[in-house]
Amino acid sequence: GVSAADEIATAYCGEARAALGRAYLRDNIQYAMGERETAGLRAYFELAARHSLIDAPREPLFYQD
Repeated sequence: GVSAADEIATAYCGEARAALGRAYLRDNIQYAMGERETAGLRAYFELAARHSLIDAPREPLFYQD
């Protein structure tokens, strides 16, 4: 997860490009889920159902620490 970003970047990008991978994980991915993000996820499920990729839309489920 987020706490292992350095290890993830090195594993996927290799030593030579690890800095680029770390920057991507740090600067381009938003890890918090607010109301706007949750609404987007609901819209995703609606579209997936409309295009028969899933049987029916559902409410997003979130892992709680």
